[in-house]
Amino acid sequence: MTEPNLKAVIKQLTETAFGKAAINRLIRDEVGALTVALINQHVAAGRFMNNPDSSNDRSSEGYSTATLPAFFLGDIQKAGEDWQIRSTQFNVTVNPNDDQFIWRWNQKQQKSVGYLVGGYKAFKELAGRSTSIVNLTFTGRMMNSVNYRPVISNNSFRVEVGATGGNEDKAYYTDRQREWLVLFGDEQEKIIRESEKYIVRQIDKLGDFIVKT
Repeated sequence: MTEPNLKAVIKQLTETAFGKAAINRLIRDEVGALTVALINQHVAAGRFMNNPDSSNDRSSEGYSTATLPAFFLGDIQKAGEDWQIRSTQFNVTVNPNDDQFIWRWNQKQQKSVGYLVGGYKAFKELAGRSTSIVNLTFTGRMMNSVNYRPVISNNSFRVEVGATGGNEDKAYYTDRQREWLVLFGDEQEKIIRESEKYIVRQIDKLGDFIVKT
């Protein structure tokens, strides 16, 4: 079979109900799942659009080291002579040392509030997590919630991705920091290759397919 003009094929497909259904299958069977898998892979590797080289010395840039109220992370409780931060959000309990945990008077609340020196980065280190590469997968809940949907118009199609299941705000916030809900150039090329293979396979199933250009 002669290789089809794929742009022309896609144009034809998106102009008919049958063709749009075929594109939906393409996204469901190939493109959508592959897109989510590629996003998970580059996030786990610490590869972000504003820092595409995960091996450089900016790979942990962005983990906040600013002192922050411990209640942002979890509940404070006494553990013998020391303090603990018990986090249901991250399913972990950490034990700051004396130098890392301080109290400050909150005028508005009219009470002392516990603070963790070193911020989120210190919290991850206390939890035994690496901070050398940012991967956004402390619990996996946000990344496991990433989903996709097809958007089809005449002449083209695209895949929209985002978090679901209550993780929308966190995904929006972290994406603004690092821009991870994207595909890099090499990943886009892989998507295109797989899409072309899929379309050719479907055309092969139908026999000869002539496209006038």
